[in-house]
Order: sequence, then C-alpha cells, then structure tokens
Amino acid sequence: MEWIDDVDSAVERATTLKPTQFKVHLGEDWYISVSDTMPFIDIRRWYQKGSEVNLCPTLVGIALTFEQWDRLKEVTKMDIMVKEFKGVECCWHPSS
Repeated sequence: MEWIDDVDSAVERATTLKPTQFKVHLGEDWYISVSDTMPFIDIRRWYQKGSEVNLCPTLVGIALTFEQWDRLKEVTKMDIMVKEFKGVECCWHPSS
C-alpha cells in the first residue's frame, strides 16, 4: 500500500511516453515494476541465479494492465472501508 502513489506516478510517466524504469522491492523475493517498454504493472517474485549479481524473474507473479491496476486499487480501498466500519450501527438523533 505504501508504494501506490509511486506506482501511479510511474504509470503516468509511462502513459505519456516518458522514459520510465520503476522497480521497488516489496519484501523477500517480491518486486513491483513499471516500464515504458511494456504497459503493465508487474508484481513478481525474482531470484538470484547461481553466483550472478543480477536478479532473474520467475513465472510466479502477475502483470496487470493500467486499467486492471486502477480497478484493484478501487477494490482494495473498498475492502479497507468495509473492515473499518464493520459492526458500526446507524445512530438516529431527533432534529431540533
């Protein structure tokens, strides 16, 4: 969740055809990346092959279109709101 604004900025740059190479470590072997060469948000597990310095992508992950990314953010926010307000009851007060 803390990287959403940065990913959105990278998507904005990529959609306006500006050079974009965004990649951030999410934890353990997981990274999220956005590139101007492919119109996707890539959330993927990476690994180090043998003694090589560079990481290699695995098949484990997902590539979301920019539209799917926006939809995922909407659903995620809705789930947060539902959890936050679970158990809250309406309270009616007489008007004065």
